[in-house]
Amino acid sequence: MRCQGFRIGADELPASVEPEHGVRAIPVPVPQPEGVDFTWCYAIDDSDGGIHLVDPGWRSDDNLRHLARELARTGRALEEVRSITITHQHADHLGLADAIREQTGAHVIMHGDEAAALDGAASRRWDVDLLSERMRAWEVPSGDADHILRVLGRRSRPEALVPDQIVRDGDRLPVPGRVIEVVWTPGHTPGHICLADRAKGFVITGDHVLSHSNPGIGLGGTTARNALTDYLWSLLRVSERGERGLPGHEQFIPDLAARARRILRHHLTRTATVSSARAAGARSVWATAAALTWSGGWDSLSPYRRYSALNQIEMHLEAQRSGDVVRQEHGWKVARSALEEAPPEGQASSRSKPV
Repeated sequence: MRCQGFRIGADELPASVEPEHGVRAIPVPVPQPEGVDFTWCYAIDDSDGGIHLVDPGWRSDDNLRHLARELARTGRALEEVRSITITHQHADHLGLADAIREQTGAHVIMHGDEAAALDGAASRRWDVDLLSERMRAWEVPSGDADHILRVLGRRSRPEALVPDQIVRDGDRLPVPGRVIEVVWTPGHTPGHICLADRAKGFVITGDHVLSHSNPGIGLGGTTARNALTDYLWSLLRVSERGERGLPGHEQFIPDLAARARRILRHHLTRTATVSSARAAGARSVWATAAALTWSGGWDSLSPYRRYSALNQIEMHLEAQRSGDVVRQEHGWKVARSALEEAPPEGQASSRSKPV
């Protein structure tokens, strides 16, 4: 199945499919230049005749009609939706949640850390002063810095969304007839969650694990811990929750553990190349990033992807300084202490509504 490179249009999306029994994957278009063509919205059937959505996708009237049409193709209706679970705060995943809630009365479910991060992100745009300070610290040339700042200033921010139910790691979704476990996977964002059906052997992975791309890290606001360290911790634990992965974008993942290990190796390889670039004389984050190999070349990266790359280089450097990743005889490894020490899971947002 071709899952990248689509020009947005109803006739050019991949077809809705049923990757697991009772789980419908519906592609919901995402406008450019957000970086992806569509988001997989998962519609899960329960034993009482209800539907439970995961990540309904980008908010637009066209997308709401598209989602209703796709449900109707299988004899279902939007009015049968009982809950809407959000894996993380980005607009291409949660955008339609409020509109569907208003139409159906379905409960919106989110991790407490993500609700708190979303509350802050939705109330402000990019902090230009803070970003400018980071550009200077990274020694980004002024022309490149100005370009990055302009693009970041135009990017969409998450819409305000107050969840009806807060969940934590290990909780179960309210889906009659199924046991679907919440797996907290910080890294991409602070309160990102995956959803594991161990009995059926699959995990809905959101943007935590994708089939081909290496997901961005630290894209949900500032945190006290290194988002890279949290991400590596999360990668290892999600691979233990199911055999197959149903991601937010791209193709379905037949061997989730193997894909998680491959992403882990990518980050350890990146740590090694960052270390080598520094040893060769790269002193700034910008110089280090420019010295590395990137798909298509450093100069071809969009301003937003350059910002993400610079951010991740800083995380790799911090992980080395803190000892979260360590050099051994045969290469870099994640320190045992970093894997064994779970990140502190925060409290639910004070703005959440009781169920």
